[in-house]
Amino acid sequence: MLSPGTLLGGRYRIETLVGEGGMGAVYEAVQQDLDRRVALKILHEHLTDDVELRGRFQREARVVAMLGHPNVVQISDFQARDGEPPFFVMELLHGENLRDLLKRAQKLPPERVCYIAVQVLSALEAAHRANVVHRDIKPDNIFLERTDVQADIVKVLDFGVAKLLGRDEGMKLTRSGLVVGTLSYMAPEQALGDPLDGRADLYSLAATMYLALTGRKPFDGATTAALLKKIMNEVPTPASKLRPEIPSALSAIFDRALAKRPEDRFATAAEMARALAPFAKATPLDSPLSAASTLRTPDTIPESLPPRTTPLPMQPQRFSYQIPPPTIQMHVPMPTPMRPPPARKSSAPLVIAVVVASGFVVLACALVILALRR
Repeated sequence: MLSPGTLLGGRYRIETLVGEGGMGAVYEAVQQDLDRRVALKILHEHLTDDVELRGRFQREARVVAMLGHPNVVQISDFQARDGEPPFFVMELLHGENLRDLLKRAQKLPPERVCYIAVQVLSALEAAHRANVVHRDIKPDNIFLERTDVQADIVKVLDFGVAKLLGRDEGMKLTRSGLVVGTLSYMAPEQALGDPLDGRADLYSLAATMYLALTGRKPFDGATTAALLKKIMNEVPTPASKLRPEIPSALSAIFDRALAKRPEDRFATAAEMARALAPFAKATPLDSPLSAASTLRTPDTIPESLPPRTTPLPMQPQRFSYQIPPPTIQMHVPMPTPMRPPPARKSSAPLVIAVVVASGFVVLACALVILALRR
């Protein structure tokens, strides 16, 4: 563990430890030349001499930087100097991951689950288009960021075991002691070690959102063998049967994404996102279920968002997609009735009189001419 004040890369000053994983630890740090807070993911010291793991660590940074998607945590730097552990620099996020949220809330409203899922699918669509399969979508790797104006901004984390389709052939990517993925959320083909594509990520996301909807995983087992057997042979109970307020149409979307065969699932992340979009609704900032914890240091927590010491009681919520039509009152002034125009007098008598007079004039002229000739 690095001590506070340790300087890495000549500019990043370590502040506090945020969390640890199998390959590295994440620290909050200050980038001194820009005076900004960042997060450093640092490879564990006992792994720094392992050439393969160093390569995997650097590849994670390259994959994430290549994607550059708003729903993927952003990476701004990678360094591997002599005498220092390899590390990469990420944006410092404020909020909590989905796992911690579900520890407090147990279940989430369906509209919130869909709102989160659609954002994850947006990130996965970008990854799949770049021929990257995440392979470890689970509650721990879905971070829900919170700002002063918006809750549940999703950031997908940890591309450390991602597979680059078409580029990993001939490379040894797994080794003894390292597990690629998390069995509870693995698609059957991934659990068996068969070839996979982006549809495996859709299965993992569906398994994760099933947990958020129902409070339980699609499959559970006392042993790894028992869990694997269920994943391969059993069908999960529809979410709508475990939670009646979930619409059957929404439940059917997750049933399809959890299909055993990849060809029976959604073809792409974009297709699944379009199916979920009508059910999604943004989380209000004042919701008791919005992210409560934060990675900010105590002196930077806004006064309007004090940290909670006790969880708020959960209130049962029923979910309905029927929105009553708004009542619109319109005042349209009635126009003043128009009076019909006065009847115009006919000019026919005048025309007749003129014609008759003209006839008399012609006749008189003819008589005068006759008289003169005599």
